[in-house]
Amino acid sequence: MARTKGKFTAQQLHKRAEYTRLRDIARKRILRAQAKGELLDREIPPKLADIKTGRQLSKELQQMEKFIASPYSTAQGRSEMKEKRMEGYRKAGYTNITETNEQKFQRFMNHMIKKYTMDTTEGKKLLHDSDTIASFFDELVEEDRVHERTRLSDLVRMFNAWVG
Repeated sequence: MARTKGKFTAQQLHKRAEYTRLRDIARKRILRAQAKGELLDREIPPKLADIKTGRQLSKELQQMEKFIASPYSTAQGRSEMKEKRMEGYRKAGYTNITETNEQKFQRFMNHMIKKYTMDTTEGKKLLHDSDTIASFFDELVEEDRVHERTRLSDLVRMFNAWVG
């Protein structure tokens, strides 16, 4: 029988301590990225007090370990990934996607993928492929129609008019 301290077993106490330690690391990384204005698909994990079940704790702990192990969670890892993306854009011929507008492009691409993906019998299918979306964005930049203040909703409206 496992020894307990209060209402938790030694194993549960270890999991809780590990979760708290990893949450602190993840929270700091997320806040640093947000302070730099970087795009992360991750929010600050819930506090230990907000986790109600052992199953939920295990799930959150597993997600936290995966996030922290990912190169995307560190500034250096995000920088290396950005360099690879930029190289990929250049190789694909999208020369107008630069470091200054790449984040706006990423937000636009992610939005289009979420909004224009439909379920089919073969699985999920994007209504407009990523090459079409990237070509549109590249063309807009070339025409000097993408600025710092260009909103996502404006890009979507222009895209819908563009594909007609």
